[in-house]
Amino acid sequence: MPGPFTITPSSTLVTLEDDKRQGTATFTVKNDTARRIRATARLIVPTESPAASWLTIMQPGEASETPELPGTVRLFDLGETETYLVKIAAPSDAVPSTHTFRLVVADETNPDDNFTESPDISVVLNKKPDPPPPPPKFPVWVIPVILVVLVIIVLAIVLLTRDTTPTPTETPTPTVTATFTPPPNVLQLDPGFPHFGTAFVGNDFFLGDDPVNIQEFSFASVAEFEASGVDSFGNPCTGFISSSAIFAVEIADTPSSDLAFFFQSTNGDTTLIMLDPFGLVRCNDDVQGFQPGLNFSPIELGTYFIWIGSKEDGRAISGSLLVTSDCRNFFNC
Repeated sequence: MPGPFTITPSSTLVTLEDDKRQGTATFTVKNDTARRIRATARLIVPTESPAASWLTIMQPGEASETPELPGTVRLFDLGETETYLVKIAAPSDAVPSTHTFRLVVADETNPDDNFTESPDISVVLNKKPDPPPPPPKFPVWVIPVILVVLVIIVLAIVLLTRDTTPTPTETPTPTVTATFTPPPNVLQLDPGFPHFGTAFVGNDFFLGDDPVNIQEFSFASVAEFEASGVDSFGNPCTGFISSSAIFAVEIADTPSSDLAFFFQSTNGDTTLIMLDPFGLVRCNDDVQGFQPGLNFSPIELGTYFIWIGSKEDGRAISGSLLVTSDCRNFFNC
């Protein structure tokens, strides 16, 4: 049975010839069905091929340098086309050879049966160019000669310009310490008792290259008011939220120098509001598509209270709270 999409690559051959050993493959994907489809994309690489770690699907946009999160959904209207850009980056020690991969675009509701695969894309990795010859060696004997000459010049200047007049004692000027002054209309929050409890992050908490799903949410609207004003850094706060926090994360030990929180919604446009251990409010709406995220660098020990809001009053909320220390996964930290 034909798949729901037509996938047309710009080329079925990508040659990596430069010193960086990088390239891109572009695919045009068209919705061939008579209905709107929510689609996900993934890459297929032959078993044990080293090219699996070289390939990354990028977010939409001509100059995008941000990877698309696994499982990200794109919406296709009837007959609509989308462009998928796959970045290829081979390591410097990769052996020259040819590898293949395919792009798979699937219907989110039935990804195992309703999908389309692209033709095989060949990635040819040529031999890395030989490095240029080293420059001629600098005659090291010149260095001590220069140092001796400089010392003689400095001594001569000091002796000729020395002033024997006593220097008056100066009264030290007090140092003014800068303080952080938040904006006047910061959103006021009271965490209360979090609806879904608290997660603890200690020294046994492991963060790999992929985001960690720290909590799943699915609940009817608990909104009690609409957030307004700005956060402690002047960013606008929006969304219908509850009075007390939805969730809390207590950091007892820092697993990395920075930590990013990201809410991947499966039910509409959401916002993310957090209160850090210093009592500072942070707000975000759309860091990637309709998905909100916040980054903390450096991460501080203490409790982080979390509010997840909906852009529509009374709308149920469902999705996953993700935590990562690898900022390449969804936005530039």
